[in-house]
Amino acid sequence: MDSLIKDEKSLHRSITAAEKAGLTRVSDGGGLYLLLKVKGGGRAWRFDYAFEGKRKTLSLGVYPDVGLANARQRRNDARALLARNLDPSAERKVARKVVQKAAVAEQRVAKGLSVPGTFRDVFEQWLSTKSPGLSESYVTKIKARFNNDVLPWLGDKQIGDIDEKMLLECLRRVQARGAIESAHSSLQNCGQVFRFGIASGLASRNPAQGMAEALQPVIVTHQAAITDPARFAELLKAINTYRGSILTRIALLVTAATFQRVANIRGMRWADLDLDGDAPLWSIPSEDMKRTKQQKASGRPHLVPLAAPVVAWLKEIQPLTGSSELVFTASTSNVRVMSENTLNQALKRLDFGGEIVSHGFRSSARTLLVERLGADPEIVEAQLAHVKSGALGSAYDRAEYMKQRVQMMTMWGRVVADCAAGKAFPPSAPVAPVVPLEDKADPGLLASIIQNLTGKRVTAAMVKRQLSKLGS
Repeated sequence: MDSLIKDEKSLHRSITAAEKAGLTRVSDGGGLYLLLKVKGGGRAWRFDYAFEGKRKTLSLGVYPDVGLANARQRRNDARALLARNLDPSAERKVARKVVQKAAVAEQRVAKGLSVPGTFRDVFEQWLSTKSPGLSESYVTKIKARFNNDVLPWLGDKQIGDIDEKMLLECLRRVQARGAIESAHSSLQNCGQVFRFGIASGLASRNPAQGMAEALQPVIVTHQAAITDPARFAELLKAINTYRGSILTRIALLVTAATFQRVANIRGMRWADLDLDGDAPLWSIPSEDMKRTKQQKASGRPHLVPLAAPVVAWLKEIQPLTGSSELVFTASTSNVRVMSENTLNQALKRLDFGGEIVSHGFRSSARTLLVERLGADPEIVEAQLAHVKSGALGSAYDRAEYMKQRVQMMTMWGRVVADCAAGKAFPPSAPVAPVVPLEDKADPGLLASIIQNLTGKRVTAAMVKRQLSKLGS
């Protein structure tokens, strides 16, 4: 390819001659030329070419910043792209986007933000979308899980570049330290992030799908609990003779008698207790219950009928912590809750450490109430605040079975107190008779609740018929 301009001096002479002649460009051949006047003043190199039957022009820089030799090299680079059937203008746009994207990424990193399109970025978008419906404690747990086990290895990779091998290597690091359940939880959350990315157009595939088979299985272990009646009675007697803190002793007895979650026992507030009414009651606020964020916001308090012995135990410690908001305060501060470890350590000192933990009183109570004392499992489950699935389950929760629960809790509280005083666990105890299913709640109330939940027309007669069938 012959050039029309010999060198820079020749170019300068050609520019002077062309301007005197009123020309607008100086050509070098091969599609390269120098525009003598461009918008904003000055001169600039251009390269004319044809691509897919269309005439196009590519800007190669401003003269004299870009000299003759440099302009020719840029033209040759463009011609090399054409030889590969690539459009130089389109390739330049792609390159500019890459540079811009890198600049944005660098700026976001400098500000401590995630880079768009990375796994970290999609994770943050997913969590931001989902967190309004999740409890704060669960969101905190997810963040810790990802910050510790996932993002250090996958966070800065483009989500579309992550394959099964990368994800599995990441999860097996968690598995290698013995955190099998955490590895499966991380896998579940990663799958949710990938599915969110696909739905949002940020990813095209989910490498987490089916990966659980490549991880060690989770071996489910239950909280240690005592379900033998005689041994449970021995435990209560030992607790009642505990020589440590009176708050610890009473906390363990109240835990046994109410079988509520340990977090709720430790966080019990005097303001939530009615100890002097005709029907003593502990009303646990919805936001303190183990529920979803939506359920916490819209749910009703969980009601715990208090037997006479429980009221007496709580009044026994009222002079100690009654001036505090909390019933069971920490040993070092009256504004902090008692540590769960305090309760578990007390059980160990009583030589029951290997047999039961503080949370295990829930399992002990459920088993002994149902299997030994003949309590209705539905009533026990309601008092345990175990959420039942489905519209009918929600309706039952609202019906609450309060009359039966008061009877059951009065009986159970007396059993716990008697065992604590040294008596044997009873061979049987008076419990509320098993009530026919259709009599446990007002069919009209259930019909209204189910209709609101499902949007379908439901009558009291329809509910009563269904309950009758279930109870038969």
